[in-house]
Amino acid sequence: MVTVSIIIPNWNGQDMLEKCLASVFKQDFDDFEVILVDNASKDGSVGMVKKRFPAVKIIQNSENFGFAKGCNIGVAKAKGRYWVLLNNDSVVDRKWLVEMLKVIKSDKRIKGVGSLAYNRYGGEDYVFAGHGSSTFFFQNVLNSRIPKDIKTPVDFLGPGGGSCMYENDGVLPFDDDYFMYGEDTYHGVRCRLEGFTHKMVPTSIFYHEGEASSKKIWSKKIYFQERNRWLNVLIIYSPWTLFRLAPLAAVNITSTVFYDPGNALTRIRAYLWIITHPLEVLRKRRKMQSCRRVKDAEILKFVSCKFYEEYLVPNKAQKKLVLALNKVQCAYCRIVGIKTMEFYEWIDGKVR
Repeated sequence: MVTVSIIIPNWNGQDMLEKCLASVFKQDFDDFEVILVDNASKDGSVGMVKKRFPAVKIIQNSENFGFAKGCNIGVAKAKGRYWVLLNNDSVVDRKWLVEMLKVIKSDKRIKGVGSLAYNRYGGEDYVFAGHGSSTFFFQNVLNSRIPKDIKTPVDFLGPGGGSCMYENDGVLPFDDDYFMYGEDTYHGVRCRLEGFTHKMVPTSIFYHEGEASSKKIWSKKIYFQERNRWLNVLIIYSPWTLFRLAPLAAVNITSTVFYDPGNALTRIRAYLWIITHPLEVLRKRRKMQSCRRVKDAEILKFVSCKFYEEYLVPNKAQKKLVLALNKVQCAYCRIVGIKTMEFYEWIDGKVR
């Protein structure tokens, strides 16, 4: 039995995969196996891996099962005490693996750990996956409260699927129906509802291009992003939290559609799926809630009341809209008693 199983899902990623695997095999830790889960690539990815990296175990799927099911297939075959997910458009630091392993072994309450991410082509670029957070509607925002130069592990909602490590407990992490996007939130929050915690490990570094595969299927990406984040909202929170968030949900959906009109029809399709599949949503909710050991407060303190990060919006008119929405949402949370991360102190990467 090996210590770690590194699972790399792949779909037509040959142009990135070679650099990714080369960096993995340069780790300062060697007790690991690498499992490539190929989702029916047509670009020669499998042939390249067989030739250049014969130690890699390859699972060839008959069709593109997506990220969620692809990772589940890899986890099911993993022999390691821990499993790691790594995006194929990534290059990892030599201590990437051993630093995650050190932290996850340090405390039985830590269920999962994630890495600090930099832009693959510019090591100084500071991106979400490193010190990131999420809004209570599971949109990505940056957590500026955490210093960029911090070296100690940081409490956060849960690691992203781009680079994460979990103990191999025999349970498949994701819901196959998610296909791509939101599946890491699903699993991370489920673990938190069970009473576990997560750490971001700033000394475990990876360089990530991001959306290298999904940008090839942009419409599908938008659809699953929107559908899955609202699916997560509906299955994760308690009825009382959902009741208090309902007015902001309506504002959020309307604002998102108008903010990005080019993808409005795709997002509407996502909302229609949820509306027309109530029994499926209820089934997923019951499964998630059966894991609950803690209250929503343990989730909400790791998310932001913001709509979006205003400084990431280039258009002046849209920036003003985002600023206004951020102020409205934070004020609303204060009024109805929803305590998000803005209402806590962060000291040395820990919520107080």
